[in-house]
Amino acid sequence: MFAEVASVQAVPVPVKSGSAVRVVEIKRAVCAFYDLEPEAMTCESRSLRVARPRQIAMYLCRKLTPRTLPEIGRLFGGRDHTTVLHATRLIEHLISRDADMAGDVADITAALGVQA
Repeated sequence: MFAEVASVQAVPVPVKSGSAVRVVEIKRAVCAFYDLEPEAMTCESRSLRVARPRQIAMYLCRKLTPRTLPEIGRLFGGRDHTTVLHATRLIEHLISRDADMAGDVADITAALGVQA
């Protein structure tokens, strides 16, 4: 068990790379991966089925775009910048502990065409 957790490394997502990934593309990729409607990224639902993908999208926006926390929050239904910060920290934590989460983020990043 511990060997599995220790072997899970953070997904190598380039931080604010020069690639032209846009927030709308990240939202689309996450929605496609989790089979959600695009409105799920901005809706008020707190169900895990919707909230976790939304948190992943916020995480990827933070890592792959030059957008600030308040800008990302506005693009996700007017959420506060602290919500984006919480999502980013949570997904970083989950990636380091959960191989499935790390794999999902890696797959979405690959679907965006971003080279790690």
